[in-house]
Amino acid sequence: MAQFSALFGIDFGVDGLGHFDVKVIEVRDLIAGGVNQDDYSLGFRPGLENEKVLAATERRVESRFWETVWPRIGE
Repeated sequence: MAQFSALFGIDFGVDGLGHFDVKVIEVRDLIAGGVNQDDYSLGFRPGLENEKVLAATERRVESRFWETVWPRIGE
């Protein structure tokens, strides 16, 4: 994700999840809420989807390969 480092001023090359990773996910949720013209609130469903992303990210750190977020978000 080095292509996004200029936007956030942080190093995405570090393995594992941290404060900035969570902030990026929150920004994604905020943008998705705006696109769908929904009120932004982190309820159960978005929280579950975030957990799927975080779990896939942790698997990716261990495997060093891209991991699928399954079931796909929104399904």
